[in-house]
Amino acid sequence: MAHPIILLILANAFWILGIHKLFYYEEMDGVVDPYSKSILWKGRYFVQSRIGYFWTKPLFSCPPCMSSFHTLYIYFPALYLTGNLTLLTSISWVVYAVIVCGVVTFLTD
Repeated sequence: MAHPIILLILANAFWILGIHKLFYYEEMDGVVDPYSKSILWKGRYFVQSRIGYFWTKPLFSCPPCMSSFHTLYIYFPALYLTGNLTLLTSISWVVYAVIVCGVVTFLTD
């Protein structure tokens, strides 16, 4: 059986890819392509028009960038629920986020 952290990394990577696909759309010359819209595209369009593309990258625009934000609410609750929340495991979140970023990049390329 796989180690639980490996399963958590894979689940987190697929979660990130799913969020990205739910909010996905393409723009051509400032016009949204109607054939590229996903179910929640308006949410991304609204937020992106208010705060800009750069700030929406960790939320739903860039899968590798999303690992910096979307690992927070997966990793720390998992540590808390398993009783492993310590200073060392909290610091190791950086390593976890980098690994999830690598897995997401591998899956998207």
